[in-house]
Amino acid sequence: MRSKTRKSKQKGGEDFRGRDFIGENLQLRNFGFANLTNADFTGANLFGADLTGANLTGANLTAANLTAANLTDANLTNANLTGAYLSAVILSPQTNFTGATLRNIRGLNLMMIPENLRQLFINQENNEQRNESNIIKVSKNVLNGNGNQNNKEKCKSFEKLFNFINKLNLDIKPIFSFEGQTGIDAGGLTRIVLDKYLQEFKRKFFVKKEKENSDLLKLIPSTNNSEKKLFVHSLKQLKKLRKYSSLPGKQVKIFIKIDQFLLEILQSKNPENLFTRANANKYFKTKNANLRNKDLRNKKYLNEIYLVFGNTFLQNNKNKKIEDWTDEFTNDQVNDILLRFFLKLQGFESMEQFKFMQKFIQENWNDNFTNDIDYSLPAFSKRIIIKFNNKDEEFNINKNYTNMYSQNNNVKPFIDYIKESDENRKNFTELVTGTKFYDGLIKILVFDVESENPYLAHTCFQSIDIFRTLGTINKNALAIQINADLRSSKVNL
Repeated sequence: MRSKTRKSKQKGGEDFRGRDFIGENLQLRNFGFANLTNADFTGANLFGADLTGANLTGANLTAANLTAANLTDANLTNANLTGAYLSAVILSPQTNFTGATLRNIRGLNLMMIPENLRQLFINQENNEQRNESNIIKVSKNVLNGNGNQNNKEKCKSFEKLFNFINKLNLDIKPIFSFEGQTGIDAGGLTRIVLDKYLQEFKRKFFVKKEKENSDLLKLIPSTNNSEKKLFVHSLKQLKKLRKYSSLPGKQVKIFIKIDQFLLEILQSKNPENLFTRANANKYFKTKNANLRNKDLRNKKYLNEIYLVFGNTFLQNNKNKKIEDWTDEFTNDQVNDILLRFFLKLQGFESMEQFKFMQKFIQENWNDNFTNDIDYSLPAFSKRIIIKFNNKDEEFNINKNYTNMYSQNNNVKPFIDYIKESDENRKNFTELVTGTKFYDGLIKILVFDVESENPYLAHTCFQSIDIFRTLGTINKNALAIQINADLRSSKVNL
């Protein structure tokens, strides 16, 4: 729970004792002489923040981005800076690090800090055991994947990444580091790894039905135990990546598009009970054009189904016809025939294979997976927060803010881009969070500051900064730039 802001007696600084700033974007925030005792800045973005004279005693700055932050005369006694990024940080001889934890500090140039502090960092690096077992460096060739020769923008294989992740012990939360990039992993880089790992997971174990826009479990032979073991292990790794890439209250979903009818059947403890005579047309006619003009409750068509599939799939006597099924076959047997026929149309080869997928769905689906993320404008609008100049007032994308538009010429093109289509909203989500499969809050921070680039996305913090530029970009130019950044897997702090 966040504590109320109180005025500090020290030089007018504010009192944020014990405040929760986990994962927040606090870029350029003024904390001068503030009381930040025991405040939690885990994974927070403090780029360029003014912490002059701030009391950070006992503060948690784990994996925080303190690039270009001003820590002149700040008190960091007993603060935890494990994995913090201190590139171009401003320190003074009076900055106090007594008792502070300085493990795995990144980006710090020792020659650019006061001499009396230099030895402190050197001593801790040399004398304390560095816990780097959970820092995982991912090379470019593993991260980028292999493009399909016929279509390099589609059907990418991330088999190298898949195999790399499967060899890792993910019982300890990983801190990913990408070769050639300087992103801090406070969840954003893990989401990128999760996204690419998921693509390969689906490529290996699921088959894409383009016409139906759905994914189905691949045909895993009942005798292929090695493939089953690989699936079980990969599923565990996938769930751990999902856990580590989510922040409290901001859960990343594992997105697998499964036909809604099939999902209903897989989630049912007794799926055959869904295939009553009354429901027969419901499950077949809508999914198969050849059956739309037929009444599947008629014994003629039940008999045809039975003759075609009886020996190989229904595991009954193929020579026996359903000439009088109300007498010779019970309702349960008819339900079984219809269920098996439906599964055959979905691509299953055996009931054992169906049972395998049914177990997977019933044990994992509700807590970890989703078959749909709503990207309609009304739903997406609820997931967007807009702040102007980092003030507390929050806006949404459905109103015309003339004042904001006049002070930042790139806001309107962004809003127009988001409103245009579901595909744009998916791309925007991937740009800001590292994955399309995130349904938590996204912050758009508008600044009355001029920059060469119209935006800077922070995947670790699920936020994007929008700056004004000398020339206004239009919606189409913005779309081209976003697509280019997504193709290059660009990662920002």
